[in-house]
Amino acid sequence: MIARSVRRPLAWFLLQCAVLGMALWYSGRLAPERVPDTASYEEFSFVSWHDALSAQRTLGYPLYLQLTGWLDDAQRLAPAGHVLLHGLAVCVVWRALVALGWSTSSGMMVASSLLYANVFLRYVQALAPDCLAASCAIAAVGSLLLVVARPRRVRYWILLTVTVLGTYQLRPAYLFVPVLVPVLGGGLYWLRAEVPRRIVRSAALLLALGAVCLVPLLAFSLLRFWVVGQFGPVAFGGISVAGVVSSFVTLKDVDRMPAAVQPLAGAIGILRQARAAVSPDFPAQPTSSYMVIEGQFDAAAWEVCVPAAREHCGAGWPEINRSLLEYSAAVIRCRPGAYANWLAKAFVRGWYMIVSELIMNPIYLTVMLLLCAVQAVMVVQLKRSPTPVMRSLPDRSFWEFNTLALVALSFALAKVLFVILTTPPLGRFTDAAGMLLPLVLVQVCIHRIELISALRRGA
Repeated sequence: MIARSVRRPLAWFLLQCAVLGMALWYSGRLAPERVPDTASYEEFSFVSWHDALSAQRTLGYPLYLQLTGWLDDAQRLAPAGHVLLHGLAVCVVWRALVALGWSTSSGMMVASSLLYANVFLRYVQALAPDCLAASCAIAAVGSLLLVVARPRRVRYWILLTVTVLGTYQLRPAYLFVPVLVPVLGGGLYWLRAEVPRRIVRSAALLLALGAVCLVPLLAFSLLRFWVVGQFGPVAFGGISVAGVVSSFVTLKDVDRMPAAVQPLAGAIGILRQARAAVSPDFPAQPTSSYMVIEGQFDAAAWEVCVPAAREHCGAGWPEINRSLLEYSAAVIRCRPGAYANWLAKAFVRGWYMIVSELIMNPIYLTVMLLLCAVQAVMVVQLKRSPTPVMRSLPDRSFWEFNTLALVALSFALAKVLFVILTTPPLGRFTDAAGMLLPLVLVQVCIHRIELISALRRGA
């Protein structure tokens, strides 16, 4: 009985979770760690709707800290909750792969790669939403795959709606998810569906996914507009983009801006000069250097743009955010070439971060090296096998590979594009961008091993 249970995929999955949890606990990674953003989540006010909806943070992580803090004032349960919810999110992906046709064991091996995602291992102990938001995004992807596999199951639609809503309520950097999910779902269903009425059915699913993903976002944005007077899920984006585009501005640009923006633009220019006078690394003149803009992003946003906006437009976050959005839009209209140059450089930097994250993870690096070795063995085996054997080998990898490749690459591309519109692709913003790519690596590795076995049986 015990021997049979050890062979079961669930036993191996739980063993991985147990070993990972013990390793995190033994290394002290389950002790809560306060980070610079922690205070803004702990001090989030739920006294009134106006206070909650006018804050610089969304509702998700403050609610999570309220729950864990109610159970333990020291927040010692928060990292353990991260671990538990991450494991459940991976289970959703595993269940989805099985529903799409993977065997239970191969689905477990592919999905288990997400247990070791850098964004989870790096932020599991932090009292910040990075880890939890990434787990929620993983669960949203798994829910989407479940909907594609079983579009008539209502519970999968409910799970998808909740997880998509959770991603951007935990971290606004995932606001691309409600847009990506319908497009990705339509593409996956088109890839999977039979030829008759494929386009019609894919379009119908796309529209249905758009409804469950975008209607809650629209409703929440309208609620904020009604309560706070600002449309959108949170008062934040203007601060980030101003920290980037303020590096492009010259004195001539200020004179070309709308009259309502010029006082704020002049104040930002003065504060930039003052900052440059006390910090040699801060650029005194306009720059197009990506590394300079990235290196001084926090200072430009929080020590230059926010104080200038607070002085000219008031102390409330909605007013600060709105004024900096107007300023940023004016800068981009004056310097579209500089902004386009920024986007191109930031896009390259974002993908550099994704690739480097994969290589720096020892688990994923091992999988990549194993894949290279397995590929070499397969090539040798193919050369030694007779032609009839090669032609008769079953290959069921088309759907599996293209499904995972479409999901992982679309997610990475969408996240990088969304991030660089307003911020540099720093680690915290892009750590999760490539977290689904190991699914593809493991799937290809499993396929190659199965192919080698088939070749040897047929030789």
